[in-house]
Amino acid sequence: MAVAIGCLYSVVVNWGDKWFMTALLSAGVIICGTISFFDLKRIFKKNI
Repeated sequence: MAVAIGCLYSVVVNWGDKWFMTALLSAGVIICGTISFFDLKRIFKKNI
């Protein structure tokens, strides 16, 4: 989750300056966010 938030921050800061980095970090937000969402979902499902 922390990596996705860090990538999101970098996307916001670099928006429009470097399009390659913006696209790469946007993909990182989507991929890392999806992984953390399913990890958290699995953890909460185990605890209940």
